[in-house]
Amino acid sequence: MKETFRCEHGINQGPLIFCELPPEETGARPAWKRKVDSRLIVTPFWCENKCRRHQELASHEQGEPASAT
Repeated sequence: MKETFRCEHGINQGPLIFCELPPEETGARPAWKRKVDSRLIVTPFWCENKCRRHQELASHEQGEPASAT
């Protein structure tokens, strides 16, 4: 199955996304950073379902209040 999810904060590279946002904003672990350019290495599934920033944007677009977690 081919991934079709595109993140506006990252670069899709095959089955991974290199995210430009800091770990504090996304909820990712700092250890997931690339040594080359300090971007986070995440999967499209993680980005779409676990990223705090993506969840905030998705809830804002749907008119729901952002969760306080």
